[in-house]
Amino acid sequence: MPALLDPRRVHRRLIHLAVTIAAAGLGDPAAAGEPPVQVLVTPNKLYQAAADALVTRLRDRGIDARLTVIEQDSPDEYLDRLREQRPRVIVTAGAGLTQRVLRAVPRTPVVFLMTTNTADAEFLQAGSPHHDRVAGVPADCDPADIARLLQASCARCGRLALLMSERSRNTAAAIKRAAARHGVTIDLISADRDRFPEAIEALNKGHYDGVVMIPDACVYNAANVRRLLLWGLRRKKAVWAFSEKVIRAGAYAGTYVAPEDVGNTAAGLVEQAVAHAAFSNPGVCYVPARRAVNVRTASMIGLQREAGSLAAAVTRIQP
Repeated sequence: MPALLDPRRVHRRLIHLAVTIAAAGLGDPAAAGEPPVQVLVTPNKLYQAAADALVTRLRDRGIDARLTVIEQDSPDEYLDRLREQRPRVIVTAGAGLTQRVLRAVPRTPVVFLMTTNTADAEFLQAGSPHHDRVAGVPADCDPADIARLLQASCARCGRLALLMSERSRNTAAAIKRAAARHGVTIDLISADRDRFPEAIEALNKGHYDGVVMIPDACVYNAANVRRLLLWGLRRKKAVWAFSEKVIRAGAYAGTYVAPEDVGNTAAGLVEQAVAHAAFSNPGVCYVPARRAVNVRTASMIGLQREAGSLAAAVTRIQP
């Protein structure tokens, strides 16, 4: 007669088998205790604000999601585990992390958040192998929204400059095309943050009516932002910024997005991918831009009348 099995040994073996199956990536990730949506962000307050809004919206709709904060240079073993878990959708913040996840985790739909200069992102180019499984909501504003504010906020500004680098060339070109449709000419000027005085000299020689800023880290750091704002005030030229913070610091006006708007909009893309394991409309989904004007700067550069005529939807900043 066979000996009776020890119930404790059987229990331990069952636990070991369950762990082995989960580690091998077999079966439904939800059945293995993993949420179907994995959200990855690096330690950035804006990224985390967008991700928090996304996770809250998804949970309100009955979709479980796990938010994990990782370092940009986290070891590849983390991505190996993510590949084994086989989530239905992965959400990433920022272009660098998005590209890294797309390379490490094949086939899984990826939703990106808060990318800048998104038109220049490698994973969205026509030849990208990831093109059909990635979609998202950038921190960029729709070029059409930027162009509309340029036209409405400075009737005298017919010729503007935009400082850009190779990292933001496609983004800058899209803004230039949109502005042309609204009767505003934009010249693109190659710039580098280590040679920013040369860019300022190009602005002086070109006799521009103002400058359109874009969030290009290859052009702007804190010191260069201050230099450009000071240039605008001294020469009574308009500077349009890409964030409320820079507008408060002295830019004339600008468009920007709220991270919460980005997260809430991206939740719809995630919901679509969870339901269908694909996107019906891959690509970039812009959120409506928020707009602001610095009333004090407007007065200092002689544009108080234009600032006063802007629609009520524009936030009026009075430092």
